[in-house]
Amino acid sequence: MAKGTCPPSPSRALCSRTACIARRVRVSGTLQLQPTSPALLGDELDWPAAATCVARPPQHVTPRSDGAATQLKVQRAVAMGKVAKCLGIGIKGSIRVMLHRESYAAGDVVQGQLVLRVSRPIECEAFSMHVEGAETVAWSEGANHALSSCNMRDEFLCERVELVEPMPSAFEPGGYRFRFRYQLDDTLPPVFRVTGGFAGAMREVNASVSYTIKARLVVQGKMVADLETSHDLAVHRPSLCHPVRSLHKSSSDEVRLLSLMKSRGACEVSTRLDSDVHISGSTLSLQARISNYSSRDMHSISALLYEDLTVELPNRRQSKGTRLVCSQNFPGVAAGQLLDEMLYLPLLDDVSGRPIAPTNSAAFVRWQYRLEIKCRFTLSKSVKVEMPVVILRNVGAPPALGGGAMSPPAMVVVVPGENGEGDAEQQGGMAWSPSQVYAETEGDSVVARPTFILPQAVAAV
Repeated sequence: MAKGTCPPSPSRALCSRTACIARRVRVSGTLQLQPTSPALLGDELDWPAAATCVARPPQHVTPRSDGAATQLKVQRAVAMGKVAKCLGIGIKGSIRVMLHRESYAAGDVVQGQLVLRVSRPIECEAFSMHVEGAETVAWSEGANHALSSCNMRDEFLCERVELVEPMPSAFEPGGYRFRFRYQLDDTLPPVFRVTGGFAGAMREVNASVSYTIKARLVVQGKMVADLETSHDLAVHRPSLCHPVRSLHKSSSDEVRLLSLMKSRGACEVSTRLDSDVHISGSTLSLQARISNYSSRDMHSISALLYEDLTVELPNRRQSKGTRLVCSQNFPGVAAGQLLDEMLYLPLLDDVSGRPIAPTNSAAFVRWQYRLEIKCRFTLSKSVKVEMPVVILRNVGAPPALGGGAMSPPAMVVVVPGENGEGDAEQQGGMAWSPSQVYAETEGDSVVARPTFILPQAVAAV
């Protein structure tokens, strides 16, 4: 017998015949089979029969806390709900946000209702409602043959919206309404949208500020679609008294053919604005006094409104661009004549025909306006004056949303009061009936109850 070899035994013989030994290792409550290399089964060692099986003590596993387990459960439910919604299965109802007004000024209190329609009994695991605000800017830069697209987004607002009435954990088929209120900050920028602008090397600048109210109801169950909705919120600047000032500017210059020849005389331009603040869509009027002391006839007089766009992004140089927004031409002044009359300029975009956007500013983008009165001479330098003007939003017109379209007419929904009288008159065509709503008064609040017959205006599409 060679030195160091094991005595013959059934277990040892089995080890020498097998290519590997299955080691049972219990880790975290599971059984794993791990192969052992035959090289470790050297005959020079005296292995006992029991050495063919190695047992390791179970590893310690830290149990999850109740909060972490609940959060993980909700995350899984949300993921399953998204899958079910994409597949169009497990849909048991719908929710919708309705606002009491079409638009709100910064600093106002947003009031509305969350309308829930349930077609089959559901149990909810979580509910969330937020208002989000974001500014986005996209542009192209580079050579014409190699333009690169760039974009930047700033999510400056994300706050939770609380319901006035508590949200139950289970719902029977029917309709439910929950009121909510949210206080807007008075420093929020208004909604706007700029398209096709340019600033320096930045081309096709598209910028916007938009607000959205989002609500999600996580429904319990496997392959059950969650109920979610979003609603655009139109925010504009407060309609406060803007400081107004009158402007008076004048300019004069020599009239020279090709700017090289001998002077043919001078031309003087003097303009006066009673107010530097104007309403978008209105007509700007100014008093112009033009003296043509030259021996050449003036070709035309132009009233031009320019938009100066400034884009300022982090870690980049400031970029500026100018665009002619609207213009109006008038007959020129003959040689040696004097003109003193009112000039009018409609504040409508020459391209789209829509009212021009109000003077605005945000984190990335801002634009201002300046008025220019230009006296044109053929083959000679023009004589002009410039004045800054402020354009305000027309209070009677709704602001444009971030998507560029106007917001649809608001549908006002009022929760019936204690007596239930007068509410139907306020709602117009959305009158309530006893078969459509049932409310109970608890203290000073009204608790929403199931609405088994929803008005057509709030039915899910």
